[in-house]
Amino acid sequence: MWFGKQMALSGLSGVPLARDVVGHYAGGKDYEMSPIASLIHNTDSLLKDMDSNSTSDRFIKHALTEAGYIFGLPLGQPASTAQFLSDVWTGSQNPQDISEWWRGVTTGNTRDH
Repeated sequence: MWFGKQMALSGLSGVPLARDVVGHYAGGKDYEMSPIASLIHNTDSLLKDMDSNSTSDRFIKHALTEAGYIFGLPLGQPASTAQFLSDVWTGSQNPQDISEWWRGVTTGNTRDH
């Protein structure tokens, strides 16, 4: 079932609007209409993280992503990796084997998506 789903998603990867819609509904991926919408969404998340009553544990990822937007740097992947390493340090993620470490370093989360 997983393989079939991945094949169907990859079959539409070259069709700009179709890949976004199908990725959102079938793959559970966030959808943003434009890079500006992504920037606004990330800025909102970062401001919420900075609130003293915040329970979010994604400050590192949101801060690095914001810097990437502001300075035009590709910091999405380093932000996910840094957040994962921070989560391991604080104990909120506990990778058990090499595959969980790899998944965490590459996606920011040890859970299988």
